[in-house]
Amino acid sequence: WIFDVHEHGGKQLKTASSKRQVPIHEALIKLGLLNYHQSVANAGHLRLFPDIKPASDGYESSAFSKRFGR
Repeated sequence: WIFDVHEHGGKQLKTASSKRQVPIHEALIKLGLLNYHQSVANAGHLRLFPDIKPASDGYESSAFSKRFGR
């Protein structure tokens, strides 16, 4: 299982090398990530975390990045 990082659905990558496939760690699979993904997909969502909305700068990661940095 992988996370497929690519330009799709309005997302943009910073550089061409940002496009990649990242293996999903076994611990996340054991914690139920695949089951969660299936439930989100069954609900009709295209994104893994559909409740995360873009900040004023247009990025969903902004709030997380700021909080993590603190």
